[in-house]
Amino acid sequence: MERREVAGVTLDVATAKDLSYIPGGSDVASSELRSSPSASTIPREPLARAAVRSAWVLLLAAAVVVIPVVARARLAAPEPLGHVRWVSSAQPFALALPQPGPPRYFYAVMTAAPWLPPQSANGTAAAAQPHRRLLQAGAAGALAVDRPAAGDHLRSLRTQRRLPLAVPDAGSNSSSNGSSDGSSGSISIIGGIVAGGGEAAAGGEAAAGGEPRLVATLMRRDPSAAADAAALKPAELADAVVPPRAFGLVPVSAPQACVLKADSATKCLLSFEGGGVDPSAGDQQLYLVFELPQPGAVAVDLRARELGVFGRAKAWLALCVLVLMLGGIASERVHRMWCAFIAAFSMMALLLWADMVPSLGMMTEWLDESTLGLLFGMMIIVGQLQKTGLFEVACAAALRVCRGRLWLLTVLILTITGVVSAFLDNVTCMLLMGPVSISIMTTCRKSPQALLVAQAIISNVGGTATMVGDPPNIIIGNALARHIGFIDFIEHLTPGVLLAAVPAVLLLLWMWRGTLTGPIPLYEDCLALTARYRIRDWGLLIKAGAVTTAVVVAFLLHPVHHLDPAVFAILGATLLCIVVAPMEVEGPMASVELDLLLFFAAQFVMVEAAAELGLIDMMGGALAAAVRAAPDNVRTLVAIEVILWGSAFISGVLDNIPYTITMVPIVEFLASAGLGLDIRTLAWALAFGACFGGNATLIGASANIVTAGMLDRAGHHFTFVQWLRVGVPVTIVTVAVANVYLLRYAFPK
Repeated sequence: MERREVAGVTLDVATAKDLSYIPGGSDVASSELRSSPSASTIPREPLARAAVRSAWVLLLAAAVVVIPVVARARLAAPEPLGHVRWVSSAQPFALALPQPGPPRYFYAVMTAAPWLPPQSANGTAAAAQPHRRLLQAGAAGALAVDRPAAGDHLRSLRTQRRLPLAVPDAGSNSSSNGSSDGSSGSISIIGGIVAGGGEAAAGGEAAAGGEPRLVATLMRRDPSAAADAAALKPAELADAVVPPRAFGLVPVSAPQACVLKADSATKCLLSFEGGGVDPSAGDQQLYLVFELPQPGAVAVDLRARELGVFGRAKAWLALCVLVLMLGGIASERVHRMWCAFIAAFSMMALLLWADMVPSLGMMTEWLDESTLGLLFGMMIIVGQLQKTGLFEVACAAALRVCRGRLWLLTVLILTITGVVSAFLDNVTCMLLMGPVSISIMTTCRKSPQALLVAQAIISNVGGTATMVGDPPNIIIGNALARHIGFIDFIEHLTPGVLLAAVPAVLLLLWMWRGTLTGPIPLYEDCLALTARYRIRDWGLLIKAGAVTTAVVVAFLLHPVHHLDPAVFAILGATLLCIVVAPMEVEGPMASVELDLLLFFAAQFVMVEAAAELGLIDMMGGALAAAVRAAPDNVRTLVAIEVILWGSAFISGVLDNIPYTITMVPIVEFLASAGLGLDIRTLAWALAFGACFGGNATLIGASANIVTAGMLDRAGHHFTFVQWLRVGVPVTIVTVAVANVYLLRYAFPK
């Protein structure tokens, strides 16, 4: 720059040297101004290099257009209820495999509606009349079979009460008893949880307690095995259990079954491989047959595919995608939100390969609206509270109480966090307590990373103490409400949480002894600074405080009303925005961390897609197999060890919400399989493992991700690897303490 005087005014003027870093800058500095260079003067070599370097982007952009066109048949969304089928004890359902002979890898994703007992499934003799015709046709050798046909879909759930009948061979004179429009329909697969039952499951295990089951078995046609079922009277069909043998079907594989529930839907995955098929079946046409070995009926959503060689590898490929996502987040080269999106799209590609692509509606159902709604609402409420100066005033009070001792301040804040998180979910706890901690550490001229991460870890530990403190506990409590209640969580989990919290706090203080211990630097100056902190807007504080109090009280009353906390968070945020600034939108929304919400959404889709591919089922099945293989005298001990440590490990790398949803049915089955296991003991092991294990990694629990987002906004980025260095040791210590505590159930007095 050089100083010039123009018209009596001194100005700093840029010289050619100052503009030399700009392409063409020296020309601009010259006395003769020239126009912008034409396109012909742009060097061709850099352009060619740029095109080569960007070729992969062009290929991806082309794939976005080409793949939907090429795979349009697989991407076509079915009609509503297009995969729903009706199965009753007197009316088995059969699906013809796509090709004769044993399958290579036949895979089924099944979801069953609540089971209907006989009085609900069959009310009158008139309702039993279709069953009567079905049995008469079955005795004549006909079989109820849905043959896969592209484009054929179920018109309505009601029409499935009349299954279309196919003639078994060219010599049969049996007539069809299908729907009035003559459509043969289409089939995909059913849902539930695995056990055994019916004639096909005679050699399998019977579930204790008489739980209803939906049994699936590969069968072949054998007309000589058909029995005369036409002798049954219509009035008897309401409680009749008619095995597939009555329709000329005999099993050629071991049965797999789903334990049904009367009050909620259930889901399970089934797979059949050629190695498990009776060699006597030869190259005959095989059928996947579903039956109810007890009186009743159930509606099922059934999606089945022959996956071939891909079947065995699908879960492992999903695991590879998960590992790559974790590696991408740990590398800090790509933002974790984009890593989650890439992983979600990769899982979608695997589902497309397996011809299992979900509809857009199904993908939105995979989103955990409870977590997303809670985060959205509480971010707005906390943002309004922050404007009042409340957090600075709380910071000043905490500094006065600790009397200059940083370790006492840390213990005080962590104790409050643990107690609050026991009655509020840990995400809400961190959103409320985090800003106070950031203000305190900033005032003390310390980085808030240590205190905020310690709070997140303790919130996960403290939230384990009650049914409403952590999402996995809410899932366990609602699913096992017949066996455990709200007080049971406090009675059996709180002592273990208290025992684990003490070494956790001590370990955190030791690992961050340079940050969280010792005297507060310039304590008197900090007190003088905080003495000026005042509430800036009393009107806003009264409004925001009233709404926050109402929302928190609604959270605490969850055992009474059983409504999702997200409902009250969104209602409170909406009410607060209206009473504070009814014509303003941008201001309240500025506190919403969109990247955090999108990360959660992509992660939910990724994990649920992995579950569809069988990854979580494979992990849970491995845990269940280890428990079943244990000797009788130590089976309870083995069950505690396997479920506790297995859940802790898996919850560290997967979000613990979908994992817990998958494990609860497995726990129920293990407890009802006659293995001598108490369902409550298994539930406590699952709760400790899922909640404590979430501390291990940055993505293990929702509170961890919220904390990382708060630190990012405060300008103190905390990496995935940094979290591992703290979270893994604390997880090992807390799970070990919980393990010792749970031994009281393995060796009762």
